[in-house]
Amino acid sequence: MFMKKSNRPFIRRTVLLMACCTALLLASCAAQEPTDAWQPPEKPVSEETRVAPPEEVAEPPVSERTPVDETPSVIEPTPGPADEEDAEQLDFKEFTFRNVRQYFVVNEKEGRILSVEGFVVNRSATARDFITVEASLFDADGQKIANKRSVGGVTVPVSQLESFSREDLESLLHDEVGIFMTNVNIAPGGEVPFMVLFYDPPENVREFGVKVVEAQETEADQGNAVRPAAGAVPETDGSGVVVQ
Repeated sequence: MFMKKSNRPFIRRTVLLMACCTALLLASCAAQEPTDAWQPPEKPVSEETRVAPPEEVAEPPVSERTPVDETPSVIEPTPGPADEEDAEQLDFKEFTFRNVRQYFVVNEKEGRILSVEGFVVNRSATARDFITVEASLFDADGQKIANKRSVGGVTVPVSQLESFSREDLESLLHDEVGIFMTNVNIAPGGEVPFMVLFYDPPENVREFGVKVVEAQETEADQGNAVRPAAGAVPETDGSGVVVQ
């Protein structure tokens, strides 16, 4: 009897100890239960992807800009020779051109100027005087929108195209002394420079063309060229257009 009574506290402690161990084991298992699927951390604000700003379109240089409120005036075409005159001037087709080019210049007094220039070569069988060139401007449809004639012989540099007035430029291009020195007694195979200037050219210009419209035959007994009589150099109207 004594032995059974003394073992009861021991058994009671053993049961309590086992209960505590069981509770600890259950708590440990509960802590290890799987959670929801792993989610990546949100991207920090400092690493946001930024959309690059749109690239700015570079504006054209001032020399190529046409003000919105200024529309270039259309140059009235100069009437061409009559059909019967064309039949008499078929030999003008024997002239060819070399190094023909066109470019725009912004003049500080006159605004935009289109220059057409190059060299005309005499491919005819005789010497010629006062070779005159006609330059024509065409739109995208091939329609002629302007033309102008100029006696060959004199050209001006870009520096003067940018600063001289229209009157001064045309005076230089049609200087009789300069023309006489360079556009008289042009032998077969010889050439003469030319320059045609269009002031405020139409904005819809897409192409240009050049042709010879006048070339006097040098007199057979002329020998060395002499200064032509008054009126021998084609008269202009002040703007460089040859008066018909």
